[in-house]
Amino acid sequence: MQIYIATDDGGKQGPLFLHQIETMIREGTVQPSQLGWHRDLSDWIPLREIPAVRELLESREREEIKAKLDKESADGTVITRAQVEDAARGRSVLPTNRRPLARFAARLFDSLLVLSVARHFFDMPAPPPDLSRDQFYAWMAQPEILQKFLYLKLILSGLVLILESLFIHFWGATPGKALFRIRLSLSGERPLGLGKSFLRAATVWLAGCGTWDICLGAIALPFGLISLLQTGRTWWDARFAVVVHHSPLRPAHILLILLAFYAILLSFAR
Repeated sequence: MQIYIATDDGGKQGPLFLHQIETMIREGTVQPSQLGWHRDLSDWIPLREIPAVRELLESREREEIKAKLDKESADGTVITRAQVEDAARGRSVLPTNRRPLARFAARLFDSLLVLSVARHFFDMPAPPPDLSRDQFYAWMAQPEILQKFLYLKLILSGLVLILESLFIHFWGATPGKALFRIRLSLSGERPLGLGKSFLRAATVWLAGCGTWDICLGAIALPFGLISLLQTGRTWWDARFAVVVHHSPLRPAHILLILLAFYAILLSFAR
């Protein structure tokens, strides 16, 4: 089959054989969205819609997926039978990662880090020393104390949403995720846009995983865990088509994690 490709100057390039088009697409000199034509077509259509070219692109995608599956499997990624079958059928799939404890600990570290920093910049209410449990509850129930905590929670929540969005957009990880060698991206290793990063952070926050709201968290966390164990993705990552990458944790990384948590907890004792 000989195919012609429309050029930017209004002309056409060709006739070209499929192997030539494959090489040009691989080198980036031709895009699948460019218009193409061959003698069996009545009009010019995008190259990716020409059956022979579409089959070529799908075959290439299957090879890339298989190579990625092999690479991620070597890094300790869990690959399900369904994913391998999907890759063999040419479906656009990516390897999934689990490690729920690492993800929970990463978010816990981020939360502790925010609270540790906030103690140095905000006037956080502190209970008087030597209070009994009933006295502590009575102190917490005071309207002015509740108002201060609510105000701080709103301020910190806004800052966390903004900072998490920026971290995910520019680096693909928050400090906690980087500590546990977790990275977020879209398919094809593309970074999350700033808007999508913010929407994902807001979704997790509203679900209770970011606010540490007991009632919301008691609902959201089990659903997230079930989704993660069954599909390899939490429901909030699936909603925004986010791919989670886990690099292996070696002894040096585990030691660094322990030291980081120790430093955070030590900061609260001061």
